[in-house]
Amino acid sequence: MILTRADPSYPAHLAQCPDAPEALHVRGAFVRGDEIAVAVVGTRSMTSYGERVACDLARDLALSGVTVVSGLAHGIDETAHRAALDAGGRTIAVLGCGLAAFHGSIARRRLLERIATGGAVVSEYDDDFAGAAWTFPVRNRIIAGLTLATVVVEAGAPSGALITAARALDYDRAVFAVPGSIYGAKSIGCHRLITEGRARLCRRAADVLAEVGAMLPARERPRLPLSPLERAVFEAVFAEARHIDEIARDAARPVEEVSATLTLLELRDLVRGVGDGRFVARVS
Repeated sequence: MILTRADPSYPAHLAQCPDAPEALHVRGAFVRGDEIAVAVVGTRSMTSYGERVACDLARDLALSGVTVVSGLAHGIDETAHRAALDAGGRTIAVLGCGLAAFHGSIARRRLLERIATGGAVVSEYDDDFAGAAWTFPVRNRIIAGLTLATVVVEAGAPSGALITAARALDYDRAVFAVPGSIYGAKSIGCHRLITEGRARLCRRAADVLAEVGAMLPARERPRLPLSPLERAVFEAVFAEARHIDEIARDAARPVEEVSATLTLLELRDLVRGVGDGRFVARVS
C-alpha cells in the first residue's frame, strides 16, 4: 500500500513536518491509536543494561496503549519492537531501504513479518530500493515525525539515535534519554543530551507517559498498569477529599514521593486535586 500526503490515512503527526515524505510504502496498516506513539531508539551494539531498559520501556508503553516506533536495526530497535509485540501492543518499524529489499538476519525478517501483522512496516523508498549509508540517517526523521516523544536508551557519540533526537527537537517533540554508567561508552550520547538540556531524564515509562499524557485530552491519555507505589497511593485516596499528609501516612511513603505519584495519577485521570493539598479519587 502507498499513502500520499493527500491521503486521509497518512499519519497526522508526520504530515505536520515540513520535510515529511510525499509518499509512504506501507506493509500492515496505520490505525487511529497510532497517533499516540513514542519512539524507542538506541545503539546497535547494546549492553545487557540497555537491552533490559529497552525491553521494560517498550513493554510498559505498549501495555499503556502507546504505539512503539523504531527502526528495526540490531540492538535497541529490535528489542523495543519485540517487547511491544510480546506485550500485545502495536509497533511501527521505519526502514532505510525498500520494503522488499530488507535483508536483515533471519530473526529480524521474522520480526518484520510479526510487525506487519501487529502494526506497520514503513519506507519512503520504492520496494526494491537497497539501503545505503545515507538513507538510514534520513529515515530517522520519519521515526521522530511519527511520534509525540523520542526516548534514547543507549547512544555513543556519534550515533544515529542522536540524529533521531535532533529531528524530534526540530519538530518540537519531547525527547528523553536514559542515564547509564559514567564509564559506559554507550551512554555518552544520552548523558550529553541530558547535561545540555536537550533531553529529559528517563528512568521508567511513567516519566514519558506523564509528558505524553499532558499533551492529550483526558479520554486519550495512555493508561499504564499501576506500580506497587502507585497502587498504594491510589488506595489511600478516597471518594472524600483527603490531605496529602493523610495519604502519605496511610500509604507509608514519604510526602515528596506521594506528591510525585499523585501527579502521575492525576495525568491518568484517576485522582483529582481539589486545592489545599487535598485529593479525591475519580474512580472506585
